[in-house]
Amino acid sequence: MKNSETSDYNIKTIILSTISILTLVTSLAFSYYFNNLFTKCPPCYNTDLQYDDSAILIQRIRWKKPVNIYVINSGDRASKTENVLQKIGLDVKITSKPSKSGIEWADIVLIDSDWTRSIGVKYKRFIINVIKLGKPLTCYGPDAGNKFIELIGQDFFLDELTLYVGGEPFSDKTPNLKLPAEVKLFSIVTCRSQGGLLVPDYLIIIRDVEDLERDIVELLNWLVDLGIIDGEVEHHSITEVNGFKYVGSIGWKFFYIRYCNNDVGELQVRSRYYYYGEEVSGVFYSWFLILSEHSTIGYRDLTWCRACPYASWVLYKAKTEVDGHTDIFPGQIFEDIGPKNAGTCISSINYVVSTGINAINTKVSASYNPNRISYTSSVNTAAGVVEWTYFSCQHATDITRQFVSSAIFYLDPMKEYGYEPLVVTHYYYSEIKGYTIPQCGGTAYTYKQISYTAYVKNSGVSQG
Repeated sequence: MKNSETSDYNIKTIILSTISILTLVTSLAFSYYFNNLFTKCPPCYNTDLQYDDSAILIQRIRWKKPVNIYVINSGDRASKTENVLQKIGLDVKITSKPSKSGIEWADIVLIDSDWTRSIGVKYKRFIINVIKLGKPLTCYGPDAGNKFIELIGQDFFLDELTLYVGGEPFSDKTPNLKLPAEVKLFSIVTCRSQGGLLVPDYLIIIRDVEDLERDIVELLNWLVDLGIIDGEVEHHSITEVNGFKYVGSIGWKFFYIRYCNNDVGELQVRSRYYYYGEEVSGVFYSWFLILSEHSTIGYRDLTWCRACPYASWVLYKAKTEVDGHTDIFPGQIFEDIGPKNAGTCISSINYVVSTGINAINTKVSASYNPNRISYTSSVNTAAGVVEWTYFSCQHATDITRQFVSSAIFYLDPMKEYGYEPLVVTHYYYSEIKGYTIPQCGGTAYTYKQISYTAYVKNSGVSQG
């Protein structure tokens, strides 16, 4: 009996020792993988990014130099701003008192948000004229969005533009132009007009800590994509718009998606707006096409959290929602969406959304090959809410995943609140996952979500 007990004990000891050895080997393998990832290839993490000579990470520069930037700044940050802009190859002039000659020289006008509440109040009309000239105008610094709107005045946005952005509307459809205090960069450019109004494109960047270098690179790349300055334009999808007239766009970037106080990904969105109007049976209806571009990227970089290594962050799930507020504004009515229904692990997508009148539609084509996706869509007609949920079938780091969703709403003037502007609220949610060693759980998830409200119209005629 004792020999049998000894034998059993020895067998258990061997099994436990084997398990311990396997666990140790697995841990060492994962540790080697993460350490190798971290130490041997630091410049290779982000193939769309580059390092400068001082090893400071910046986005890939897509514009063609030179670019002239006119900085309006009256504070202590002037020299720092100049150094940052010259570092990324820009020609810079700095002043506290802007002049016509300086504006004519500039490709971009950059305003320090602190200047708007000091000397800036004397230059309100001057700054408005810069916008009317079609010159890209950007405010940067603490609470940049609200300070810039305060300088210009809400009436300019409400009365002279086809599109403005803010928070959710008040119950009587009164616009709410309040922006998050975390906005570090707010940019507007108006290069065309429609119905007697200027058509604006906006870029809004939110971050916890100001990083002017990254934000200016982002700004310039955005201007390249708009065709304002020369450079390499990025195309993620092909969109053919028929019959609608362009009335503006909102670009919104959120640095960063974080896990355990580490930056592990980014969320960036853009919404574009188009208009079509026609009289039907003696009643004039207005249709608005909304294109929502939702981009997410997860980083490959190694980070640490409570002694656990994490790396290879990838998109897990993304949600795009457009709320037409039909439940509180019955005159704002849902018409169509795309893509419809659902798809499983598809490599490309093609869809058409239409007003149902003549050939007034848009056709969207996007390729996800070799990284296929699945999606579902839903519509709540009574509430005026449309939603898409996207999943990634293949997981790749440092790859920007972009989804293009479309919706059409129309205004029925025979119903309450069926007048301009159309009010739509956008919600975006991106969830990414990262990998770690088994002892730390194997997988971790984190997310970021943003929302903003667009006020869209076609003419300066007051209808409310």
